[in-house]
Amino acid sequence: QVLGTARPSWLQGSGIYDVGSVTSLYVRANQRATINGQLGLEANSTKYIQDSTNYYLARGHLTARSDNFYTAQQNATFYMQNIAPQWQTFNGWNWNQIEIDLRDYASENGVDLQVWTGVYGVTTLPHEDSGEPTELYLYYVNETRKAIPVPQVYWKVAYNPLTQRGIALIGVNNPYNSTFSKLCFDVSSRLSWLHCERENQILGFCYACSITTLRYAVNFIPAMDVRGLLL
Repeated sequence: QVLGTARPSWLQGSGIYDVGSVTSLYVRANQRATINGQLGLEANSTKYIQDSTNYYLARGHLTARSDNFYTAQQNATFYMQNIAPQWQTFNGWNWNQIEIDLRDYASENGVDLQVWTGVYGVTTLPHEDSGEPTELYLYYVNETRKAIPVPQVYWKVAYNPLTQRGIALIGVNNPYNSTFSKLCFDVSSRLSWLHCERENQILGFCYACSITTLRYAVNFIPAMDVRGLLL
């Protein structure tokens, strides 16, 4: 891997977003006002989007910069089509650990893994007045004009095409949610190489499933012939 290159600026591209500047949506004061408006809170309330903590929405990479070898490949991960809103409590800890664990597995076992990353669902927080779960969007004007949903979960599918073994890794993107339903049967206890803090709500609950069982919930995962778990 080429190391030591400068971290590039984020690139929005053209013809993708009809929301003005995506960068401005991620500014903490702006995202606070947007999220609070959806939840019936005062615009400057720090109940969820806080100052001087990691309780805010970061630009969460789908394909990680560190997963790529050449500088041009690394820089390409900074196009905003490759990101989704991710709580920094999760971004900097368990999701980062999942990325590290997959790279370490490939390196230590001398294998080339095929990896797909995506998101699923829209995370919710309770409305201040009604208590009803309210889906969160980084861009919100009204119910008919909203964009850039905050994902409920992030997932990675890793597959060894030589052995036809694979694994699905899932992380919950909501530090305020103490309960959640797993999308598939959890086999994370069988993975000695997975080191995320699986039961840590703030850092992001994480678990692992067979690719087949996750596909029952996330039906747009690419088709592949899977013959076992990536142990």
